[in-house]
Amino acid sequence: MIIIYPTETCYGMGCSAFDEDSIRKIYDLKGRDPNKPLIVLVDSIKMWEDLAVINKEALRLARKYWPGPLTIVTKKKKIVPCCLAKDYIGVRISSHEIPNVLIKQLGCPLVSTSANLSGGLTPYSIKDISNVILEKADWIIDIGKLPDNPPSTVVKVEEDGSITEIRKGGISVK
Repeated sequence: MIIIYPTETCYGMGCSAFDEDSIRKIYDLKGRDPNKPLIVLVDSIKMWEDLAVINKEALRLARKYWPGPLTIVTKKKKIVPCCLAKDYIGVRISSHEIPNVLIKQLGCPLVSTSANLSGGLTPYSIKDISNVILEKADWIIDIGKLPDNPPSTVVKVEEDGSITEIRKGGISVK
């Protein structure tokens, strides 16, 4: 099941993090390189621990910036489907209520990517989303126009605790 929903950054597109058919469908709809991983939204540190190897530095960042637009990339655990992420997985807790409600309803983490064609404009309203995507969505949650916020900042935290910024976003990590 593919869901279009609002987040604190833009309209997202997602599915259960364990629904491999829907994950592949999202890659196809976006025209996204399957080697480029998707991120996952969780509703708790515990849910994150089920998916990823978390060290002290990653936990420090999560406690400081979550919920909010900081995606933390760490080594993934075997439970994560390979079609979602190969070796590392990006995870965050959204500060928007709707993704958190969806996670609770699904009972599992939620794949999250912007609801646009790969490389396309950021969708701040349903009108900004390609009909190709809208026609294939099983569920669309439209709350109107969202603020033009920057994307989530993405950082990779290595096992030794070193941090590399992968994408600059709305948060400056310290």
